[in-house]
Amino acid sequence: MMVEAFSESVKKISGEALFLQRRAHIVLNISGNKGSAVMAHVDGMSGISPFAFTLWTPGHDVDDDTGVWILDQDTSMRHLEQERENDCVMGDDVLALYKDIKPARLKLGEAVIFNPYAMHGAVAHDNRLSRIGLSTRFQSRKYPLFIRNS
Repeated sequence: MMVEAFSESVKKISGEALFLQRRAHIVLNISGNKGSAVMAHVDGMSGISPFAFTLWTPGHDVDDDTGVWILDQDTSMRHLEQERENDCVMGDDVLALYKDIKPARLKLGEAVIFNPYAMHGAVAHDNRLSRIGLSTRFQSRKYPLFIRNS
């Protein structure tokens, strides 16, 4: 249903024939909990197909800076190189490197789509309500389907 809701954008990226993730993920970031942050990461480093795109949409309006953030691919690669040079990958203060972070402000019914090389995550928050989002992945059938952890 998510891909159908954003079908025009999805088709521009991957065409008509798609591989789709079987089930969308529900992402809950509990308010007032430091664990509500989603650590900076690149999906391509965790077994996600290099041809897959992620579609993320909030389950509510996100009109402050508590939503998902995404860096463009070039900036992401520069940050990964900087982490490597500084020997701080997954370090305690890894987010200090990311001065470019601007969380997406989205209304219910809007979405972001990004590739597996775009660094992304979410900052911890203490809003009255928890964040709820949905994500799913898709890719063109023209490319091989890589199965995570295979």
